[in-house]
Amino acid sequence: MNTSTRFENPFLVTKANDFTDDQIQEFWVQTPGPKSEVRNLVRPKSPVPMFILGGKGSGKTHLMRYHSYQLQRLRFQNDKISLLDGIREDGYLGIYLLCSGLNAGRFSGKGQEPEMWRELFAYYIELWVAHQLVVTIDEPLAQRGYITRQLCADIVDLFDHFPSTAVNSWVQLVDFLASQIKQLDLQINNCVLTGKLETEILTTRGKLIFGIPKLLSMAVRELENVSFIYAVDELENLSACQQKLINSLVRDRVLPSTFRIGARRYGIKTHMTDGSQEENLPDSEFEQVVLDDEFRSKRREYVRFSQQLLVKRFGTLDYGTKMTAKDLAESFETENSSWDSDLYLEMVHAVPSSERRHFRYLHEKLDRAGFPEVEDIVATLSVTKHPLLEKVNILLLFGGLKLRRNALQVAKQIALECDQFLMHQGHVGMRNRVKRTLGHYQSDLIAQLRRENRAKQVYLGLDNFIAMSGGLPRALLTTLRNVFDWAIYNGEDPLTRGGISIEAQRRGVNKASDWFFNNIRTAGADGVLIQSATDRLAQIFRTNRFADRPVECSLNSFSVAEHKLDDETRRILRLCENRSLLNRVVGGQKHRNTERVEMKFQLHPMLCPRWQLPLARRGALPLTPEETQTIFDFGREDDFQEFLRSFRLARTFGDVGHSEQEVLF
Repeated sequence: MNTSTRFENPFLVTKANDFTDDQIQEFWVQTPGPKSEVRNLVRPKSPVPMFILGGKGSGKTHLMRYHSYQLQRLRFQNDKISLLDGIREDGYLGIYLLCSGLNAGRFSGKGQEPEMWRELFAYYIELWVAHQLVVTIDEPLAQRGYITRQLCADIVDLFDHFPSTAVNSWVQLVDFLASQIKQLDLQINNCVLTGKLETEILTTRGKLIFGIPKLLSMAVRELENVSFIYAVDELENLSACQQKLINSLVRDRVLPSTFRIGARRYGIKTHMTDGSQEENLPDSEFEQVVLDDEFRSKRREYVRFSQQLLVKRFGTLDYGTKMTAKDLAESFETENSSWDSDLYLEMVHAVPSSERRHFRYLHEKLDRAGFPEVEDIVATLSVTKHPLLEKVNILLLFGGLKLRRNALQVAKQIALECDQFLMHQGHVGMRNRVKRTLGHYQSDLIAQLRRENRAKQVYLGLDNFIAMSGGLPRALLTTLRNVFDWAIYNGEDPLTRGGISIEAQRRGVNKASDWFFNNIRTAGADGVLIQSATDRLAQIFRTNRFADRPVECSLNSFSVAEHKLDDETRRILRLCENRSLLNRVVGGQKHRNTERVEMKFQLHPMLCPRWQLPLARRGALPLTPEETQTIFDFGREDDFQEFLRSFRLARTFGDVGHSEQEVLF
């Protein structure tokens, strides 16, 4: 092991919560979307509230923090413009609020009635948000001398009961709000000991949150047309009852105030409101953006976004030269995976065709099935210099023997088409079955060749790492963090000593894939159910990939009539989707026989290395509701094993007595 490398890992920090404001600014990359949209996805000038959802690591926090005042202030300073002028030009002021800092679990139990906690939580939120706002706007107002005794008096007048202490200045206003919050914290935290809560609610819900921005927009000319955006992040940390309060504020908002609310996909527990119990509806009371869906739907833009994101990370390290996306891509060692690559000959150790594992397996299968002239068949299908074409020929043979036709004649016809393919170096029409099969199944056949010869499966290069991330930037950063950790451990340096090895990439990818799968354990009791369902589904896909006669190529997706599933299966399916283990494919899948459109789901590509599955989505496996329930119902293990056995046998040629281990060597 060589540990003398000077290379540092630029991907050690992957969570936006761990970044300073300067790092949020430094690592910012414009999100994919139409250029006509200001700041694209967040649309901060819009008065319409927006829910910004996404899987874990989709970039919600980075996006919301970038639009907060703290980051606006940095940009104004860099552009050498005053704070208020900058806010006026931006057209918005972002007040960033992190729900995890509330420790919201305090607002329940302890011998108090739920109604008491509901009202106290609403009052606490009112004070907390108002305090964040007045602290945020303090410096901009002070720069222009807008903080007056009258403005403070107008804000104090928003209280239903005047404070017992004098509040005649902005400092006193800030201190008063802070002291009220501290007093509430003290009572809430000690309620379990004292058994009581004794506090006065000094203002009506919404009066401060909406009243202060309205007063500021009237008193300060630079704020006249500015939206005050309350950016409420990590909403998943609030209970359903507490989320109702936020929903009520969204519904009852008063301009110039509005909301941007961030949460994980599973974090929205309700859209119901307090009091009237009405439900907020998307495209009515609010807009909704799901970040990873947006990223996946704009693939080219997401690739460019990812490249720029990584270049920004490398910019934190001083190499004396500027790192480009091309430089980064070229720093990863790759393999030549074309059909005529010498890689496959090395994989089979250049032994004669008849001694190669795939032909030994074919010989055994044909013998057991009672076919004559087996050695002639093997010789006919042999392509000594191109083992991958031999795999294509075998796949075509298995398909051609479904009707028990003369095996040698079938092999001769396949060999003829293979000779045509070789003669023209692959430049033949798609009527040539070798070319067509290679175009569809090359990835799967390479995976089979690797497995048969005990070669490790690999996912190499920046393009594959971006595809693996499936719209989750943190997944990409985590993959690269692990890859670079292994590279550093091996003494590699991507810029000075030939790049990052295949071995470092393989180990890093496998570790990242395991991290993605095991991270779901945070889902509590449901985490076991989700992991079980994902594992079963992946076993089905893996069985197809390594089968004699795979029914679909590059299989990592399935379709089903979702409305016909039982409640528990739909629940687990929804949990898998919300936890980003499954991605819903827009447009669904047409059923081959009925032409009806069914729901289509893809296994998240971050999980594919764990089960040696393809990253690209091509075919989709149509499942019946009963089959889907067998996979997703934790209690049906015996039924699933029987389904898996039947699934495997239907795709296995010849002797049905072979186990998967025997089939795959």
